[in-house]
Amino acid sequence: MAPAQALRPGSPRKLAFRQTRASASGKQPEGAAAGSAEAAGAGAEANKLAEAPPQPGATGAAEAGAKPAGEAVAAEGEGGQFLGQATTAGIFLLWAGLIGYGAMFAPNQTPFRDQYFLEKLLNLRADDGFVMNQVLVSLWNLMGVLPGVYAATLVPASRTNRTTIPAWPFLLASFFAGAFALLPFFALWAPGVPTVPTQEERGKVGLRVLESKITSALLLLAASGLVVSAATAPSSDWLEFAQYLQESLMIHVTSMDFVLLNMFLPFWLFNDMAYRNWAPRDSWGVALPFIPVIGPALYLVVRPGLPPPPATPAAEAESSKSD
Repeated sequence: MAPAQALRPGSPRKLAFRQTRASASGKQPEGAAAGSAEAAGAGAEANKLAEAPPQPGATGAAEAGAKPAGEAVAAEGEGGQFLGQATTAGIFLLWAGLIGYGAMFAPNQTPFRDQYFLEKLLNLRADDGFVMNQVLVSLWNLMGVLPGVYAATLVPASRTNRTTIPAWPFLLASFFAGAFALLPFFALWAPGVPTVPTQEERGKVGLRVLESKITSALLLLAASGLVVSAATAPSSDWLEFAQYLQESLMIHVTSMDFVLLNMFLPFWLFNDMAYRNWAPRDSWGVALPFIPVIGPALYLVVRPGLPPPPATPAAEAESSKSD
């Protein structure tokens, strides 16, 4: 058994014998040559892989997996910027559409009667015995109350680090043009860090009047009285007003303006709540912005005051001295 095992192909003794003969003749054994060829092939393949350029897909995947957090935040910022631009474009399109509708498609069958009504509502015509529609009179006067509510909300709370356009020119125009004057400001406004009035700004007459609870109470009384006046109008006045809606350009556009002002007001009231760090605990406080006219006016009465002014260097120095 031992001699047969020694002559078996691939046995250690036979391999040693072949290596001895190869070294004497200057040739490598077949097994060693094959092993060397395999090793050389593997080394060449490794060199090729090392020198080969990286695959675009693999590189992109690696870079995406190792994307810094700042780039993710920037991507979110780009999404917010796109949303803001879309909102701006949408409001401007709404504004242009409303103007186009009023100019070309709204009913305008009674232009001379509209002129007469306008002169009567502005007290430019002497008393001629004609009694104006009670619903129309209430609507007309409410269109002066709503801009006052908007002024008390927008002047302090619409100022941010991203909004450089003042609100007051649009608010002044809204007493004559209503939502048609405010929509451009809504489109250009950008949310951001609120700008809190300084101690000097709080002393200005305009801001003091808008923040006064007396002003808020007067707006609430006026709104409540006008709503009650319209609600208690006889049914004949309501039927007559419905007929005016179908014939009069002035009454049709004014009614549309009234609806628009009440539609946008809840957003600005909630923005004012956040500005003052006030969250109503009761459901009635949350529902106030959605009650037409009276709800926003009541909110002005119950809302807290302005947030504390920013600390000035002099005030900080004084505070450090006292400590």
